[in-house]
Amino acid sequence: MRMRTIAALKKLDACPEAAAWVYDLTFEDPREVLMACRQGGWTLWLATKLADGLDDYVAIVRAVADIASLATPFRSPDDTVSVVAVASAYTWAANPCEETRQAAIVSANAAIVPAERLFEGLRRGGGNAAIRARAAAAYAAACATAVIPNGVSRTSSSAFGIDVTRAATLAAVAVANAAYGAAYTTSDSFDAHDVRAKMLARCADIVRARIDFDRLLAAFECVAAKIPLLAIAPYP
Repeated sequence: MRMRTIAALKKLDACPEAAAWVYDLTFEDPREVLMACRQGGWTLWLATKLADGLDDYVAIVRAVADIASLATPFRSPDDTVSVVAVASAYTWAANPCEETRQAAIVSANAAIVPAERLFEGLRRGGGNAAIRARAAAAYAAACATAVIPNGVSRTSSSAFGIDVTRAATLAAVAVANAAYGAAYTTSDSFDAHDVRAKMLARCADIVRARIDFDRLLAAFECVAAKIPLLAIAPYP
């Protein structure tokens, strides 16, 4: 069963790291795998890959907005556009219509500006953990609105040029990187890595709390069941 689960993950274009992690587990049930996952980006990836309908996307947007909110302590003091971006994601989730989607597009594209400005400063002036944390926090806020789908498609509503799945996974990674950057300014790299790992696990908890995985896991099992036995090759 585990090889079928891995085959289904690969069919959904899972990253090699995720497939390798599942392979090393001592249990096989997809639900147990999901509950054990401490990577917020991976849980969001699965949710967006299996999403089918407005209710799923509303739950995903709320989860990503919750995750982006975790980066609030790491933002620049004058970064008001990130606050607006996260708020617009919640607004769309409460009332998913074209008007709120368009408002979210505006706020998403505004939120990416400070992130790009900070990253550009890093490229020109070298590394600075505090600035990197602020840039990642702003990027996470922009991703919260970028997860809003463009109609029935899986493409993002923003002008980032990425799809919903990519926006969602980047949100969790950005928040973890923001936490890492903030921790690195006051501790060594080992402690900062531990902070990053704990933030990713916290993101995974948020995803599991926000999203009803019962139906999504049923959809995953359908994907796995359709894979011919002969097509399931031993890992890797």
